[in-house]
Amino acid sequence: MKKTVFLSALFAVVTALGNVAFGRVYGGQVLYEIKVDFVLKLILTALIGVAVFTAALIYFKSRLYALTAGAIMLVFSFFILAFSSVKVYCEYKTNNYYEIAGAVQNFVTSDDSESFSVENVEFSYKDGSGAGYNTVQSSGGVISGDGRYIYIRYVKSGNRNIICYVENMV
Repeated sequence: MKKTVFLSALFAVVTALGNVAFGRVYGGQVLYEIKVDFVLKLILTALIGVAVFTAALIYFKSRLYALTAGAIMLVFSFFILAFSSVKVYCEYKTNNYYEIAGAVQNFVTSDDSESFSVENVEFSYKDGSGAGYNTVQSSGGVISGDGRYIYIRYVKSGNRNIICYVENMV
């Protein structure tokens, strides 16, 4: 009995020390985690397709041209919107991501974009566009000014670091 209690206590201490050493402290609040929202993307692409169909119908005055243009734009926009999100989501869910923890530095925000760095890793995004976290502070974003300690999981896509997970470090 004493041996089991001792081993449990030892395991708890080692786990806690490991988490502190790697910048993780239990009790942090998850502020964001990526998810694939296909319904929203389908609605958005359907609206784009209808808009292109309507514009082509007015411009060409032919249903055949309008249907063709609308269908091409619908398929094209769906693949662009869905593929980028699904690719990043799959990378994240298969644990193919990078981790960084530290204070937010060089925080710059505007009405439609934000940029900042954590431990010299740079992040930037436009409000509501692209895959991953993309909500600026003025639209209710969870990342705020310099000095806040956060833990981020991110995926590299070209020259961008796409945020998949944000946790407030306590």
